[in-house]
This record gives sequence, structure tokens and C-alpha cells, in this order.
Amino acid sequence: MLKKYALKPLVLSMFSVGLVYAGPPAVNQLPRGGQVVAGQATVVQTGPAALNINQSTASAVINWQTFNLGSAASVNFAQPSTSSAT
Repeated sequence: MLKKYALKPLVLSMFSVGLVYAGPPAVNQLPRGGQVVAGQATVVQTGPAALNINQSTASAVINWQTFNLGSAASVNFAQPSTSSAT
């Protein structure tokens, strides 16, 4: 039989690594903190709910703080060719 507070350490550890479900993103929420770490690309917010990634090399790597996307938001990738990868 579990103790009354046996799950508390588990819940605390899940919270500390971000595994606790916080609900859906806000309607206009966009990804945040995009940092290009390989290749060449720009990350530009073009409105309250639009984000454009303009890539100028065949491949690019972008690290994000979060990549939550609301139902009314959009992220657009412009790449040099159909074989490009981000």
C-alpha cells in the first residue's frame, strides 16, 4: 500500500523537468527562443501570430526554448529547395 504522500517526489521531479501537462497553448502562441546553431536561417515574427523562418542554406539547425503553436498561429518555412532540411 502506498503512503499518503508517496507520489509527491515523483510529481515534483516531473514538474522540474517539464513533464507536467500544462494544457493547450494559447490561441496565438508562437514558438520562442529560436537560435540558429548550424547553417543559415533567420527567424522573424511578422505579426502577433505569425513566424517566418527564411533558410538560405540546404540545411539548418534551430534550437528552440519552446515550440508551442496555437490554433490561430502559423510558422512558415521558406527553404532554398525541396531537398532542404531544417
